[in-house]
Amino acid sequence: MGISASQFVNQHKDKIDEMKRLLLDYIRGLRQASARNEAERTSHSPADFIKINDNGYPVLPDNLYFDNLRKTDLEELLRTYLGWHYSKHCVNCEDLKTKTI
Repeated sequence: MGISASQFVNQHKDKIDEMKRLLLDYIRGLRQASARNEAERTSHSPADFIKINDNGYPVLPDNLYFDNLRKTDLEELLRTYLGWHYSKHCVNCEDLKTKTI
């Protein structure tokens, strides 16, 4: 347009570099938080919520919040619950005997 001026990048190089660094730090933090959340989420199996009563049947706890579970977790929980309920047999029965209510 006929107006001579230096480019914005050249005028504010230090500020732009600082902004890039802060943005990269923010993205790294988000990725680390996401990885920690995923590790926490996968460290608990939905089958951990199921307890076995004195008769050998599975029982879900009253304070189980289904809103906090993902669809795949709910599917596994239902599959495990129904499998234990109808067969009264499970792979980890010895471990579950300590969870009786």
